[in-house]
Amino acid sequence: MNTNSAIQETRQKLLDAAGEIFAEQGFHRATTRDICNRAGANAAAINYHFRDKEGLYLEVLKHLVRVAFEKYPPLGGLPPEAPAPQRLRAFIRSWLLRLVGHGMASWHGQLVAREMAEPSSVSNAVIGKAVSDHAQKLRDLVREILGTDATDELVRDATYSIAGQCLFYFHGRQMIRRMSPELKFSDEDIEHLANHIARFTLGGLRAGAKGHAARGLGNF
Repeated sequence: MNTNSAIQETRQKLLDAAGEIFAEQGFHRATTRDICNRAGANAAAINYHFRDKEGLYLEVLKHLVRVAFEKYPPLGGLPPEAPAPQRLRAFIRSWLLRLVGHGMASWHGQLVAREMAEPSSVSNAVIGKAVSDHAQKLRDLVREILGTDATDELVRDATYSIAGQCLFYFHGRQMIRRMSPELKFSDEDIEHLANHIARFTLGGLRAGAKGHAARGLGNF
């Protein structure tokens, strides 16, 4: 292994170890010593690669967001001209895969949950922007379905309703496993949940439109 490869391997080990420890303990309680020990790196490695613990944390968050959205993009590969209900279903499916799917490292969801419950002072530039951009994409899609006459209030409420349905399976997954042990959050389960949430949402949008010129509320 050449020197450059060894440097990059150490950097990645630090990111992985830090992600696990930040998820377990939070930013403030995590120590650089524990991170270096888990990564099998010397104590100076964090300063060399990331300057300090805050710099490492920001890179962990950037890595998390990049991997999540590269692996599961919001529209799941659908073209932008696909019917809006199909894009809504793809958006929901991709979100569920990022939240509870088995294709992501287990610490990803745990760290996101910690940030949502206890936002750190250093995370807004990364997590805050990612959440804001994601929410705007969903708002734009909801407005497209409801039509341009839909009020801002209706678009807002519909957007939060969709988010609530998806996040329930994330925050409530331990309770869900006890109440419905057959739900394993397998790929098949997520397909089923995405279909259910999309159908439920489209039905709600039909009812909530109340005379607005809702477009594209057919089958997907």
